[in-house]
This record gives sequence, structure tokens and C-alpha cells, in this order.
Amino acid sequence: MPTTKAFWQFRSKIARRLTISTRLRQRRGVDILFIGPADLSQSYGIPLQMQHPQILHAIDRVAEAAARHGKWWGLPVGSAEIAAQYYEQGARFFACGAAVIILQHGFRRIREDFTSLLGR
Repeated sequence: MPTTKAFWQFRSKIARRLTISTRLRQRRGVDILFIGPADLSQSYGIPLQMQHPQILHAIDRVAEAAARHGKWWGLPVGSAEIAAQYYEQGARFFACGAAVIILQHGFRRIREDFTSLLGR
């Protein structure tokens, strides 16, 4: 008989509350905690400020709760260096194929190529 696996994703608003651990205890079948820093920054009223102390604190709290309950957690990253930092903090999966990130890297490379070719 096939087994059904569910993927539960906590919405970013939960990271703002002090109930992360309580929610994890109450929700059986939570496999992974996924943090959406852009969504979280919106809910804090500091859009796209992913390095803002409030966002970093929320990420720390999710990381701590995940470790306490033996859960994996992850988030979108823009580079391998950023992924390595979060890996050290306990993150075990990373979303790195967002179109906006790919476009940003591609356009940056085009600019660098033209700058070196034209000397400007």
C-alpha cells in the first residue's frame, strides 16, 4: 500500500510569533520548515531587507526550534557563500533557482563582460 507523504510549510507570520515550538509540537507530520525572507520582510513592514536584524532574529528562532524538534529547515539563497553560512546554522535545504536570482547573476555577468571589453 502506498504511503502518503505531506509537506507542511509554515507561513512566514509564524516566525514572528513566539509559538514556533508549540506549533511544531501540535502539528504532527511537519517535515521541513521553509523560511521565506522576502515574505517575512513584507510582514514586518521592511520589504526586501533580508539582512535586517528582525529578519535575522526570526531566522535564528526558526533554526533553534527546528534543532530542538529534529526538523530540517531552509530558505532561498542567492549564493553558495550565503548557503554555507546558513548551513553552519543548521539549514539543510536551499532554494537557489529563483528566476530573479538567475536573472540577477546573468545581467551582472553581462555587465562585467561589457565593462572589461569596453574598459568602462
